[in-house]
Amino acid sequence: MKKILLLSMAIVLINALAQATIRRIQYSGTPVTGVDYASGDLAVAASSAGDTIMVFLSASDNFTIDKKLVIIGPGSFNWSGSDANYNPNLQNVQAGLNRITITFAPGSDGTIITGCILDFNTSGNVAINNIKITNCFLQLGGTIGTSGNNFNFDNWEFSKCYIQNSIYNTTTSGSLTNLKLFNCILENYGISLGPKIAQTGVMENCCFYNIYNFDLNLNSFIIQNCIFYSSNIYNNSNSVFNNNIFDNTVSVIGTGNIFNVPNTNFFTGIPTLGTNSKDGKFKLAAGSPAIGKGIGGIDCGAFGGTNPYKLSLVPAVPAIYKLTAPTNAAATNPYQITFSIRANN
Repeated sequence: MKKILLLSMAIVLINALAQATIRRIQYSGTPVTGVDYASGDLAVAASSAGDTIMVFLSASDNFTIDKKLVIIGPGSFNWSGSDANYNPNLQNVQAGLNRITITFAPGSDGTIITGCILDFNTSGNVAINNIKITNCFLQLGGTIGTSGNNFNFDNWEFSKCYIQNSIYNTTTSGSLTNLKLFNCILENYGISLGPKIAQTGVMENCCFYNIYNFDLNLNSFIIQNCIFYSSNIYNNSNSVFNNNIFDNTVSVIGTGNIFNVPNTNFFTGIPTLGTNSKDGKFKLAAGSPAIGKGIGGIDCGAFGGTNPYKLSLVPAVPAIYKLTAPTNAAATNPYQITFSIRANN
């Protein structure tokens, strides 16, 4: 299986080499000088703005980013040890990817992180802007800003992520503008914004599941094509809600919303998981009341719209997901192998 993983990530390397230098963290193969590093901090220190760092974590790692980088992992929920009902045949990673904790420091504006198990925070006395986090499992959530910080953070985007803990804005007098959540699954916790009433953003095609801390703090957001399952919303009077599905009664401003919908048939794996995976359980069930109820007739929820959630958070880079080859003892000439490649766009 190690051969399969190496081949899969080699495809990613080919795709990225055309653009910038590649570095790797905790790579299990033969190390290459100037490419492979034992920790994220060492890889970042050796990198220049625009470089790519690939993570192969046998142990959790904490590191700080102080320049614009691309961080790529293989996704999650895609092997038998990650979940009782995992998603097969998406990415041949047969060992657990551990969590990375990233601190966005001054200079990290424009960084992209994809396919990682991630939690994050920010540091420094400046605003950090234009961060994009996609196809990531935010196991412990993240914090934008620090207490006492009065800077305005702008254009943070979370796309096709599984967010299991809160995203906090903890600035005392600063703000977070143009916050974007597209096709995300949020479970247990939600969004908690700071006290300044000058924050804006959009949340589109998301699933809010058992959320008890969705506090908009009277800020101005557009929330549409979402599903709210056993979730509480606070201080939302300045936000607009369009074409959302609720299983309770909520006072909102907007049109096309449907309230008090029985939630027993929203998703394929809720309330009964069955054979569904951790993220696959949020696919819409046959006959779900969320089918076709979004703006323009699209489905509500993370799997709706033109850029749907991807199972196992597989990043949008090519990967080999299947390999058939003779044993090492085979003496055939030529030596034939068969492999299957998925674009993952």
